[in-house]
Amino acid sequence: MINETDMAALRMQLADRLRRRKPGGNKAVAAGEEPRPRSVLVCGAGGCASGGGRQLYAALRDELLRRGLAGQVELVPTGCLGLCAEGPVLAVAPEGVVYSRVGVADVWEIVEDHLLAGKPVERLLAGYIAPEEGLYSAETRRITARWGIINPERLEEAVAAGSYRALAAAVLRKESVELVRLADEFLPGFGPADGVVATLNEPAPGVYLRSTLAESDPHSLLEGLALAAIAVNAPLAVLHVPAEYTLAAERLRLALRAAVEAGFLGDGLFGGEISLRVELCVGEEDFLQKDDSALLEALGGRRAAPAPADPIDPIDPAASGCGVLGGLRVRIASPESLVRLAFAASSRLAAAEEPSAEEETVLLALSGRLLRPRLCEASAAMTLRELIEQMGGGLPEGDELQAVQFGGPTGGLLRPDQLEVPLNAAGLRAWREGMGAPVLTAIGSDENLLDALRSVYRYLGRHSCGQCSVCRIGLARVEERLGAAGEEPDAEAVRQLAALGKQLREASRCGFGRAAARPLLTYLAHFCRVEVE
Repeated sequence: MINETDMAALRMQLADRLRRRKPGGNKAVAAGEEPRPRSVLVCGAGGCASGGGRQLYAALRDELLRRGLAGQVELVPTGCLGLCAEGPVLAVAPEGVVYSRVGVADVWEIVEDHLLAGKPVERLLAGYIAPEEGLYSAETRRITARWGIINPERLEEAVAAGSYRALAAAVLRKESVELVRLADEFLPGFGPADGVVATLNEPAPGVYLRSTLAESDPHSLLEGLALAAIAVNAPLAVLHVPAEYTLAAERLRLALRAAVEAGFLGDGLFGGEISLRVELCVGEEDFLQKDDSALLEALGGRRAAPAPADPIDPIDPAASGCGVLGGLRVRIASPESLVRLAFAASSRLAAAEEPSAEEETVLLALSGRLLRPRLCEASAAMTLRELIEQMGGGLPEGDELQAVQFGGPTGGLLRPDQLEVPLNAAGLRAWREGMGAPVLTAIGSDENLLDALRSVYRYLGRHSCGQCSVCRIGLARVEERLGAAGEEPDAEAVRQLAALGKQLREASRCGFGRAAARPLLTYLAHFCRVEVE
C-alpha cells in the first residue's frame, strides 16, 4: 500500500511526464483539474467500426461542426460497449444513455432531440449505464471497467483513469517482492526469464475478446505486460498481433509510442535505472497458436506446430507458459491475465487505502440463440444458467434451449438441466483454458444439434497441424462418421464415434488433439439415446 505523500508524489511524476510530451490531448483532464465536457462516445471497437461506426463518427463530427456544437460536445471514439451484435453503438455522457443500431440517418435526430432538447431517442435506446439497473448491472466489471469510458487513443485519459500508477510504484518504490507475489498469483508458473510474450490470437473463431481488449484499453495491456516483465527481470516484452486486427494494431502502436514518449516504457522507466523494450509483432492469425509452443514457433518464423503435450496432464494450462524464442528463455501470458495483473497491482501497489478483496471474474463471449449476444465480464461465481438469463437476455419467445456449448470449438456440450454450475468450477475452468475458450454458445430447440457438431469438427479438422496421424486422421474420421449418421447415429455409429473420441483424447500428440475429443464425448454422454459402453 502507498501512503498519501507517496501517492501525491506519484501523481506529480505522472503529470510532469505528460507535460513533457508533444502538444495534444487534454492534460488538465489527465491531472484531474477539470471534468470532462459533455461527450458522445462512439464505439470504435472492431465490430462496430466495420459495421458503419466509422461513417457514424464522421457524420456526428460534421453535424456538430455544422451546428456550432463542437466546442460544447466532445466526440470520442471509445472502446467496446459490450453490445457487439447490436452495433454501431454509442453512449451520451454524463446521462449514461446507450443507443444501439445507430445509422448515419439517425444523427440529426440524436443531435436535435437529445443533445439540444434533452430528450433521449426512444426508438434507438438500448439502455442506461447505471450502477444497479443499467445495461451492465449483472456484470462485475474489473478489467473492462474503462471500456466505453475513456478514449483509448489518449494517454492522458488512461492516466486519469489510473493507468501506469502501478508501474510507477513498482519502478520508483522498488516494490519487487509484492510485484513478484502478484505475478505468481495472476500468472502461475512465472519465473526468471529473458522476455515475456503475449498474443492477441483469439481463443475461438468469430470471437473478438482479445482484440477488443486491446482496442478498448491498450494502456492497461501494455502496463500489465511491463509489470510481468519487471517481475521476472526481463528486459524484453513481445506482443503478437494478428495482421487482421488492424484497429487493435493501430491503437497499440499509438499507445506504445505515447508511453515511450512519456518515459513510462523504453529506456529508463520513469527516469530510473530499469529499461524495457516492448515490441509489437504483426503476424498471421492461427487457432493453433493458442498452444504456447506453436506460438513460439510462429514468432521464430517457422510453421506453427505444437510440441508434444505433457504426458501427465496434457490439457492443463499450468503445464505450459514458458519456452525459447531466438535463444532467449521467455514466459508466455494471456492478455486477459496481464490486464488483471495491471488492475490488481494498481489497487495493491498504488492505492492510498488498503484494497478490499477482489472478486474473481471471467471475461467471456455469449453467442448463439440469445436475445443479446455480447462480450461481458461476469463474476466467476455465476452459473451458466444465470449467464444466459441475466447477461444474454434468454432466448427469443417461442424458442427453447436445447444445449449449451461452453469452451469454444473444443468445449463440451451440456443439457439445460446441467447448467447450475458456476464458472469457477474446476471442470468449466479446464474447458475455457488451455485449448479452450471463455465462450458460451446457446443452441435453440429448432436447431439440429448434430449439424452443430458437424460444423465444429469441420473447423477442428481444418486446423489440425497434421504432424500427428491420430489427430489428423482421427478428426477426418469423426467428420465422416458424423456426416453419415443422418438425423441420429445408430448403435454401430455410436460405438465407432466413442472409440475415435477415446483415441483422440488418449493418444494425440498435443493438447489440441486431446481437447478436440471433448465436444464428441460430451455429445455422446449427454445427448445420445444409445448407451455408450
